[in-house]
Amino acid sequence: MTMVIKSEAPGASIGEAPLLLLLKLRTFIALFAVAIFFSFAAHNFLSIENLLIMSRHVALNAFLAIGMTFVIVAGGIDLSVGSIVGLTGMVAGGLMAGRQLAERGQFGPADVGRARAARMKGAA
Repeated sequence: MTMVIKSEAPGASIGEAPLLLLLKLRTFIALFAVAIFFSFAAHNFLSIENLLIMSRHVALNAFLAIGMTFVIVAGGIDLSVGSIVGLTGMVAGGLMAGRQLAERGQFGPADVGRARAARMKGAA
């Protein structure tokens, strides 16, 4: 003899179904609320030029997210992308500051190269 037992999940009543749907869609609801607010607050918010500017600004993060997705899907979960982005930002800023200092005659790129070589020799 087989006995079938039906059990309802807690909080799965008919009245709570719209609430669960709202919880699942809360990010999109917030996005639409912000878009509606700014479309009334700024007359050129939904213009083609502004949408192009926003898409250009989002492109870098989109490339990082796509790359991270491939890494996670492939099974090699690596969550160090944020630290790599920060490190490359620091290096780029340092190189730009070094170029400005070299233009002022304080030190040049050769000094930076010598310092890196000395660091590598000391680390080996």
